[in-house]
Amino acid sequence: REAADAADAADDTESAMWDLRVVARKTRDIVTRLETQTGAFSRRAERYLGALDKGLQDAASDSEKLRTGSLARMEKLENHIAEVLGALEEKFKVARGTAQNSA
Repeated sequence: REAADAADAADDTESAMWDLRVVARKTRDIVTRLETQTGAFSRRAERYLGALDKGLQDAASDSEKLRTGSLARMEKLENHIAEVLGALEEKFKVARGTAQNSA
């Protein structure tokens, strides 16, 4: 009877060992798939971050161009206003001189 129990225990142990080997193989397969998927995700994330970085650099460049263009337009406007004011001042002096000569 004890020999039969020992044989059953040995069979159960061997069966459990076989089950553990199957679990270990499946676990290795899962880990390999996860590593592959993680690597693909990592590469995708690097591409997205690279594109985002380029977009930010382009936006900064565009912003600088707009700022520079705005400053140039403001300078032109200031010059035009100065010209108009100068012309008005000349006309005012002429008008004042005419008014004084008439009086």
